[in-house]
Amino acid sequence: MSDPGYTLPGSIPGLLRRGSPVLLLAKDCADVPCVVISEAPGGRRGFRVGYPWPLDDAWVGDWPPGDLLLDLTDPTGRAHAAWYVSAHHEGSYHDFDAILGDGHYRAICAADSGDEMEAEEIAALRRVVIHLWSSWIRVVRGRS
Repeated sequence: MSDPGYTLPGSIPGLLRRGSPVLLLAKDCADVPCVVISEAPGGRRGFRVGYPWPLDDAWVGDWPPGDLLLDLTDPTGRAHAAWYVSAHHEGSYHDFDAILGDGHYRAICAADSGDEMEAEEIAALRRVVIHLWSSWIRVVRGRS
């Protein structure tokens, strides 16, 4: 099973997009590296995902967001997480150092620019996304 410290839930609204590197959670193909191709067709909730199969054939399937994890070990996954932050935070990225501790501003900037990142920087980026997501949930539920 993938290390949750290097992934983010695909169920976070607005996180996944075309080209997002993801891991499947489905029992028969857990941790298979895949890529989001598009939103699921026909207005269904979910994503069309391309993934390899044991005989090096490529397969395409539609998966609900809850069965996908954004892969933060991949620079593209980290960039997509940084873009999520950009879309959901109106202030300065320095705000996150004040709220969550030093290193979060630098982690967002490194992810956004495609820099190599150490484990602690990836963890900091993940904390920022989870913080924004949980703040959004509190507002939606009327607990701001």
